[in-house]
Amino acid sequence: GSSPAAADPLKLTEILENLVSNALKYSDEDKFIDITVRKEDRTIRVEVTDRGMGIRAQDRKHIFEKFFRSEDARLAGKEGTGLGLAIACELVRLLGGRLTFRSRWKKGTTFILELPIWKEPS
Repeated sequence: GSSPAAADPLKLTEILENLVSNALKYSDEDKFIDITVRKEDRTIRVEVTDRGMGIRAQDRKHIFEKFFRSEDARLAGKEGTGLGLAIACELVRLLGGRLTFRSRWKKGTTFILELPIWKEPS
């Protein structure tokens, strides 16, 4: 049998679209992004990695706040409202999951989406 994530397909699509479009936006044109999906115990884990500008230490605590855009993103002329990650974070919370990230300045960022797997009723 299958083990679906706690996923309203529309919410999951919006989360993934936000993470992937962000990764593409902040990567140089000649760089790849990586997307990995794996099952760990009762969790589906999706990692979206870019090789872009990264997130400065002082910006990390604000990254999921509404309307937050780093000075680096603004100076680089990256378009955005500062809403994508805030919306993704809220949708993940509604699905009972977790959205975190790790980042290295001038090396790139990985967003990690973890969603619980629910057992189907028998």
